[in-house]
Amino acid sequence: MSGLQAAAEVGGLDTGQIGTRSKAVFAGYTFALIDTGRGSVTVSLVGSKRCFAVHIAQDWLQIADGMTAELSQVVEVAAHWKGGASYDSLSARYPFMRVTELARVLASPDPIAAQWDWLRSAPEFCDDRDLVDAAHRDPVLRSYFPDLSHRSLQLSRSFTDREGAVRISLQDGGYRVQQSGESSQGREYASLEAAVAAASALLGSPSA
Repeated sequence: MSGLQAAAEVGGLDTGQIGTRSKAVFAGYTFALIDTGRGSVTVSLVGSKRCFAVHIAQDWLQIADGMTAELSQVVEVAAHWKGGASYDSLSARYPFMRVTELARVLASPDPIAAQWDWLRSAPEFCDDRDLVDAAHRDPVLRSYFPDLSHRSLQLSRSFTDREGAVRISLQDGGYRVQQSGESSQGREYASLEAAVAAASALLGSPSA
């Protein structure tokens, strides 16, 4: 923490409040936290690589992350973010910082459409492309925010409003459809088309 404060003072930078997040060392990392007023900048010392891991977050949302060997760049990133930097400005000025795709999606004019576009085009989701494309073809499901994780597609009103969300999951060669709040484990379907139709019926009902 004293190193961050000293670097900020040398650079004449206003980073916000610098505090200790954890005094413990875990898996080679030590932690410090900078409260910028626009969320937090977490700084992790990675001893094995002799560099600093930097993470910017606002509440539950991870904004950006990166690594640098220069402590001065860590405080510059914090000061730049505190000063109101946009995502594009942050990544352009500090190329080692990667703005997360989810942060860009949620900042877009139409987060639902942007999230669908990402899930349907990014190579990391290619294994579940059939599931995503089938859901996207349904006009009811296409109007909901999709979240893909562990071979399971969740559809909700928005990223933060998960009440009544419906999940389509791969299950033993078939598919399971379940709505949040249900006491049961949902229903299983042999085909993707049947699972999509069932999810559409749930979300298209008046109570959805």
